[in-house]
Amino acid sequence: MAPGPAGQLDGSHAIRHRHSPRLPPAASLGRVSFVPVQLPELIGESFASQSTYREFHPPGLDDLAFCVWDIKVGDTGGPVINKILPDGCVDLVCDLTAGTADFAAFSKATEDFEMTGPAAQTGVRMRPGVFHGLYGLPASQVMDTTIPFADLEPHATLAPVFDPATPTPIKTQTLAAYLAAKGAGFTPSPLMRALPGIYDGTLTRVDDIASHLGYGVRQVSRRFLDEIGVSPRVFLNIVRLHRALRLLADDPTNTLAELAAEAGFFDQAHFVHQIKRYTGVSPLELLRRMTATGFLSPEA
Repeated sequence: MAPGPAGQLDGSHAIRHRHSPRLPPAASLGRVSFVPVQLPELIGESFASQSTYREFHPPGLDDLAFCVWDIKVGDTGGPVINKILPDGCVDLVCDLTAGTADFAAFSKATEDFEMTGPAAQTGVRMRPGVFHGLYGLPASQVMDTTIPFADLEPHATLAPVFDPATPTPIKTQTLAAYLAAKGAGFTPSPLMRALPGIYDGTLTRVDDIASHLGYGVRQVSRRFLDEIGVSPRVFLNIVRLHRALRLLADDPTNTLAELAAEAGFFDQAHFVHQIKRYTGVSPLELLRRMTATGFLSPEA
């Protein structure tokens, strides 16, 4: 696909992850506007040339997780930087090289995670609120740090994930089956049931969320820290970021002003500033990289 005027693309094309057959299916919690977008191959130069990042969407996890993912780094002879965007999610991360499993999350800023190849990781990205609901810990305790899987699940095993002979589909199925079993009968909290209103732009301020839930603003802030791990203001900003990234890829024929308005930013300047703040490049440069790498491709 060739860029159109002002770096835009033909509107007949839709985004498809370069390593996935299509976008993840809609889920009953947050159907429309919030699917976290991780772009390590687009915003990390060393990662793009020496590593691969893939997402998989096994059935049965829609209310618990966005995806199962994996990263593979070749024999680089030096560090590769994986840039991780904040997404309000807690991941279960299995380091296949080190043989460790941990819960991990990042709160406010894009983090540079250094990997030296050969190395491989796989994991599952839980939806906001699910970690707290399943394990009972405040999500704020895992933000910007790690908690060993064995500390919370001393009797569970993920052995097939770490067996070098296990093919990738079985590793994915093992992680999906573990989380599905853990989450059997899971009931979303009132805050989790309110998240679709944040995702679709109905609830855009902390006061709106408090009024919707019948809570005071301070109580809402406490609930966010416990259940999601960040303040409501930070989470609203994260949702705007990922909505903007998806809109940029879904309909690149829009102008920057249109994208800014639809994503919920104050204006075009605010939109451009936030995209560059988190990804390190302008929206048009990000779109150029999406095109050049094949991140954008026609729907099957």
